[in-house]
Amino acid sequence: MQGTEKKFQEIVKEVFTDSTCNALEESFKKLDGEIKNLEDINFLIETGNFYDSLVFSLKLWIYNFRDKYLFDVFVRCLNLLDDKTKGEKFFDVILKLDPSGLAENYKELYIKGRGNISKRNVKNNLVLAFCTEYDFLNIEPFIASCLRCIPDVQIIFITGDKSETFQLLCERRNIKIVHISNFENFGYHIFSERFFMYKKLLEYNYKKYSNILITGAKEVFFQGNPFSVERDAEVIFSAEDEVIEKSDINAMWIKDFFGSKIYEEICHNTIACSGVTMGNSSAMMTYINDVCYHLKSNNHDIKLPFDQGVHNYLGWKAHRGLYKVDLNDTIFNTVGLTPNHRISIRDDLVLIDQKFSPVINQWDRHANICEFVKKSEKFRVF
Repeated sequence: MQGTEKKFQEIVKEVFTDSTCNALEESFKKLDGEIKNLEDINFLIETGNFYDSLVFSLKLWIYNFRDKYLFDVFVRCLNLLDDKTKGEKFFDVILKLDPSGLAENYKELYIKGRGNISKRNVKNNLVLAFCTEYDFLNIEPFIASCLRCIPDVQIIFITGDKSETFQLLCERRNIKIVHISNFENFGYHIFSERFFMYKKLLEYNYKKYSNILITGAKEVFFQGNPFSVERDAEVIFSAEDEVIEKSDINAMWIKDFFGSKIYEEICHNTIACSGVTMGNSSAMMTYINDVCYHLKSNNHDIKLPFDQGVHNYLGWKAHRGLYKVDLNDTIFNTVGLTPNHRISIRDDLVLIDQKFSPVINQWDRHANICEFVKKSEKFRVF
């Protein structure tokens, strides 16, 4: 570690002026005893200490070149700097240090997109999580990984949990809690009812956010920042590893709700999972309104969870330019139906067919992933 830091200091002196080198050294000294992890860096970002957060994320990163989450934080901090020339010089330091080549692509993106992120709009992405009747230990991996991987996130829980541990954690981490008792109950199955809660919560607030991700909490964790991935549609749906016609329950949800004609038109497509969905805020509001509209306008048994049937209809039949199922798993990988032989755990990441996805959904259905999550400190909040 001492050799790495010495090399870092030598390269900094090559790239920067003496005054900047002194400022870096002073910032390191000041923060060494105060900053322990990414969540503390996130706090610095939220409170406007962009330079300090940049410096310390850089220092942490030089000890772990493979940590893509930390590098995302570093790039985020760079974008918040007023001095873009200095930002490019930070990349010159990284390029000299980085044996993996990760920084090369990031520098190009940074130069192309610099100045697009404003300090006034730091907390512009929302993760809206629905969880009821879960023990805190069940959702700790979700919370810890979300805070670790998405430095500019606002987390809101719609929950029935009133436990002291959960309340204390949310208070400390600036996570908002909205209790389900605050919403009118329309009598739908809880999986469908949640969309009316989303609508009520967001209809006057969605414009505060650039992007919104809605999700369950127990079965999801993050291993990268989904908001940093380039999207080719306004709303992205997660894909399961099965086609609709081979799943009796998914076939029933669509056939009973929309009829045989619609079912036959889309049954050969991959199942879209309604557990996790993401897009820009306006498009996500359209999506939530679309789900609520169909649930209200169709004469069906409201006690059954037809939300996934509606979700698949929207993904494969309606507004095709607006909604897209993530068949390439660029953002989500829903692994509930994925065979075990396709799943590997390498470099502290869960990979499917050796491919990385920022969001892992339905991980709790695989014993090997459960064991990995149980043992890894990165899924612990305290």
